Amino acid sequence: MSSIRLLALLGAASLITACSTVSSGTPVLPTGVVGSSTTASGGTPMSRPASARPREIKLAGQDPCALTPPSDWAKFEIEKSGRPEVSPSSKEPKCVYTGQLGGLGLTVNSKEGIEVWDERARAVQIEDAPPILGFPTIRVDQKSPPGTCSAVVDVADGQTLDIMVIALSEAAARKCEIAYEFAESAMKVLVGS
Repeated sequence: MSSIRLLALLGAASLITACSTVSSGTPVLPTGVVGSSTTASGGTPMSRPASARPREIKLAGQDPCALTPPSDWAKFEIEKSGRPEVSPSSKEPKCVYTGQLGGLGLTVNSKEGIEVWDERARAVQIEDAPPILGFPTIRVDQKSPPGTCSAVVDVADGQTLDIMVIALSEAAARKCEIAYEFAESAMKVLVGS
């Protein structure tokens, strides 16, 4: 699959996410990840308790392309620097990487908190994931386009780190695991800054 097609799919997935509905289903955490799950079904918003994050990390001014250390690129089969963009759905800074696994997008969303995923029911299946470095995290398993999954980390009131993966067919079964691990990589940089 060409890089241009992957980038087009990543952009389309961002727009689709903003307009999707929620369907019922049994959530499954990524392989090797343990945690509780909460799923919204039938478009009904989930109630999310107040965040228990260890501290706030403000995202305004953060460069999303600086959040994935080159030392982690091999893990995600990234071959070159990410391309800065603006997310079509949130209008926030985004960095897009392409590689052997597919497309990986990282958005620093300083205008929307994690609760919008519940209130707007913007995804096919939403579930809690284990916190990343103590920060509440959800998994958004999207059915369209195929191979799409996001990890969204609650870093401050009204702010999230949003990771979207559009995995190629060979990696599609691991799409949510890849998104979660990519979020872990970026959070290590954010927490250390």
